[in-house]
Amino acid sequence: MTPDKHIKPALKIGLFGIGLQAYWQQFEGLEQHLSDYVDIVADKISGFGAGVVNLGLIDTPEKAFEAGSKGTGDPLNEDTMSSVILGNSLLTSNGVPVARNTR
Repeated sequence: MTPDKHIKPALKIGLFGIGLQAYWQQFEGLEQHLSDYVDIVADKISGFGAGVVNLGLIDTPEKAFEAGSKGTGDPLNEDTMSSVILGNSLLTSNGVPVARNTR
């Protein structure tokens, strides 16, 4: 059976939260709260039938680069809509690599 070229695949969304690792020691529970919030939003989005690539909470430039080149077998690409949850103050280097490196 050949796939119908007229049927569009389900929407796929790359979701991630952004925070600043330096705050975790200053504000007890903030990191877990923001991480849980990303998971809750991912569950709600997937409840609408969209595929979700949950990149989690990104709080360092290293995590941003890792997320941008996500090697999970479900890569972000031109068919993926990326969505950010802004958790608290952030460095641009914690978010830009994700958007720039996803293809």
